[in-house]
Amino acid sequence: MVDTPPGETYAEIAARHGRVETTIRNQWARHPQWPEPLPEKRGRFLVFDPVAVDRFVAAHVDTRAIDLEPRRLYTAREIEQLTGITAATIRADRSKGRWPAPDDSSSRAHRWYGATVTKALAGRRGYRRDDAHERTGTAPAVVSGHQRSPQAGGQPRASRPQEGEAAASQPTKSVANRGGRQITTKSQNFRSGQI
Repeated sequence: MVDTPPGETYAEIAARHGRVETTIRNQWARHPQWPEPLPEKRGRFLVFDPVAVDRFVAAHVDTRAIDLEPRRLYTAREIEQLTGITAATIRADRSKGRWPAPDDSSSRAHRWYGATVTKALAGRRGYRRDDAHERTGTAPAVVSGHQRSPQAGGQPRASRPQEGEAAASQPTKSVANRGGRQITTKSQNFRSGQI
């Protein structure tokens, strides 16, 4: 009989937590606080310490129980302070039908009963990526000699000739995005080597 190394693979973690394996591999494991794999593998599969995984799940995945008074009315700002969900997220979710209508809209600020907020939070996903600032496009990414502009929807743009360079001596490139694939064509002069 073969000893199996202690630890869990992605598939075993997914089964134990009632999630899909791709969620564990592609979302949870990319979090900076995800535990390091154990030095030994099970075949070609990485294994993780179950205690460390449970600590990660408790800290980053499971929604914390929030004690809201069921009959008290809460404004969006109060909900933000108590739960961490911003007032802007509540407004956006209301417009998309993912947050309930306010229980009281008689004053300028919309208010929800604690029971309504608790029910809405129970249906929300618990995992929130901490690297959101990295995905907002604060610094443009350079991809294969082109720079992606976050203001232009992330579409690649060709770099311009530097000052003092003749534009005619530069081989021209056109970049198109067709069906999710990036297609790059070069000028005839560039292909024939006559630059």
